[in-house]
Amino acid sequence: MAWREAEFRKLDQALAAPELQSKTRKLRSKGRGKADLLKKILEDKIRLFEERTPEDLADKVRGELLHERVQRLEAQEAHFAESLVALQFQKVARAAETLSVYTALLTIQDLLLGELSESETLTKSACAQILESHSPELQELERKLEERLVQQEAAEQQQVLESWQQWMADGPGLGEPGEMDPERQVSAMLRQALNKGQKLLEQQQQRVREERQNSAVLEDSLESMEADTMASLCSQGLRLVSYLSKMTMVPGSTLLRLLGVVLPAASQPQLLALLDTVSEKHSDHTAENGSSGDQAEQGKRRKHQGWWQALDSRLRADLVSQGLERMLWARRKKESILKKVYTPVQERVTFPGKGSWPHLSLEPIGELAPMPITGVDTMDILNTGEKIFVFKSPKEPEISLRVPPRRKKNFLNAKKASRALGLD
Repeated sequence: MAWREAEFRKLDQALAAPELQSKTRKLRSKGRGKADLLKKILEDKIRLFEERTPEDLADKVRGELLHERVQRLEAQEAHFAESLVALQFQKVARAAETLSVYTALLTIQDLLLGELSESETLTKSACAQILESHSPELQELERKLEERLVQQEAAEQQQVLESWQQWMADGPGLGEPGEMDPERQVSAMLRQALNKGQKLLEQQQQRVREERQNSAVLEDSLESMEADTMASLCSQGLRLVSYLSKMTMVPGSTLLRLLGVVLPAASQPQLLALLDTVSEKHSDHTAENGSSGDQAEQGKRRKHQGWWQALDSRLRADLVSQGLERMLWARRKKESILKKVYTPVQERVTFPGKGSWPHLSLEPIGELAPMPITGVDTMDILNTGEKIFVFKSPKEPEISLRVPPRRKKNFLNAKKASRALGLD
């Protein structure tokens, strides 16, 4: 409003200025009077009222900047949410992969221990001792996990207790009854409560946010603890499988095929990396000890060789059967997609000619009229093996049900006919 008042003052000063009066004389000499000048000044004032003030323009600019900032923040929030979801999916996929690897290692351990027991390389008590030798590691992992869980629970309880104590210490912040006027004690307490309500609400919201953050941190720490524990279990299982594979002298190709069976969803690079971790290289164990010349090692190798060959053939047969099952399933799926459900064809009526009605039998309903067959046609539907047989009857004389069109009546023709009848 200040800039409008300044513009109005300028217009008034210009109206009262002598040089403007000289201009008005010149204009008056040309046929224009002071009324025209006043009209022009009034139009300028009206235009000033209609124009947008600089403050309004600044508010508009600030609003546009604020809108752009809000859009950027929303885009950043959406991008952050997408990144968070992708990270969670990666964590879940990693945990599932680790669990599947650990399950596969347990299966291979069972298989290797069974081979050692069947080949009488080790007794059942020796196999049990091998498993018991790794049990202290599992017990240590369980103990560490329980300790960390207890620490996390204690820290969470301490945070809740501190928050509650702070809430009780702050209190509503109202004065004691003795400090107030006895006549206006209730109104004063209500006024203090109203003044303190917003602050208490903000404190409560802050505590809720802190509790959510603490719970999120606790959940993340628990997930990391579970991931570390599972990784330790996998490492321990890999060491045991490596030790048992060296004792049984399993060939690398057979071990790779075995890993492919117990881990069907794993890719070839993942299987090779896991095999490298277990056997420390991809070549057979026969190449490792080939230069030793030890007769005992050669005897053990021959003892296990037949069993591993039988296992290799069984694994290959299993893989072939799985492939055949997949092929049969895919074929059945394709046939079920191509196959359509048709209503059973009870009768097929053939029309002897275009635009005519079929022959209607006059036989009684209780007895079936014989229908001679002159030919049979077959049709295959969508290459599914299903055929429809079409039986045709011989042509019979047609019964025309058409009525000849009647001649249109005309008034003149009717009048002529009546006159002719009268003359007769």
